[in-house]
Parts: sequence; structure tokens; C-alpha cells
Amino acid sequence: MRKSVFVWLFMLPLLTLSASSLVAQTTSQSTFDQIVAEYYRIHDALANDTTAGIDAAAQKIAKLASPDFAAIKQAATSLQGKKSLEQAREQFFQLSKPIIAELKRNPSAQKSAFAYKCSMANKSWVQGQKEIRNPYYGKSMLKCGEAL
Repeated sequence: MRKSVFVWLFMLPLLTLSASSLVAQTTSQSTFDQIVAEYYRIHDALANDTTAGIDAAAQKIAKLASPDFAAIKQAATSLQGKKSLEQAREQFFQLSKPIIAELKRNPSAQKSAFAYKCSMANKSWVQGQKEIRNPYYGKSMLKCGEAL
């Protein structure tokens, strides 16, 4: 009896720590999924040669990004207010870097992410559909890219 009480007293804090870690991980994953959804909105706008909606999506990403996603938050903040397609596309690349890094670090987040690279622009991105839609050249070279 004494031994089982000792085991429970020892194990209870570990179980509590594991449960809280699991909740934090799930919350972080949910937040990252929301960030990626906004990132896809930015991708779609750039692939369609527009900046419409980019500012709102970048603001939402910056708001969602916790200290766990500091690089994403910084890149999203830098993307805000970019009026020209050229500026927005350059900052989108800066946002793509930490998004791709997080997807590589966390394979469970890759469920519907397709990563591509445009050799002409020498830049990578992620999108939610398999058909290539190049955000760096938009309609002029929409299909330019290869899978990473």
C-alpha cells in the first residue's frame, strides 16, 4: 500500500505536466492552423495579382501569432501596409520562410499544405491546393514552380 501511494504521489505531477503540455500543444496547433488559413488568403490574393485583403490577413496573423511564432508575427507585421504588389510579394516571401520552417518542424500540420519553389524568382511558398498558383508572378506565370 505504501509503495502504491508513493508511486501515485510521484506520478501525479508528471501526469498533470503531460496533460498541460498536451493542451498547450493542441492550442498551438490550432493557432498555427488559423495562421496558415490567413497565409493562404494572402497567397491567393497575390496569385490573382491583387493586394486586396492582404492587410487584414496579415493583421490577423500578427494578432494570432504568440511568442511561439515570433518570426511569423514579425514577418506578418512587416507585410502590413504594403500597397504595391512588388512590396507585398517580397514580404510574402519573408512570411513564407517561417511558415515553411514550422511545417517542416511539425509534420502533423502538413495535412493540406503543398510547398513549391519558383526557380525564376528563387522563392518558395506553401498553398492549400495541389495545382500550382505562383504568388510571385501571378497571372503572368501562374503555373511556374516545382514541388519542394
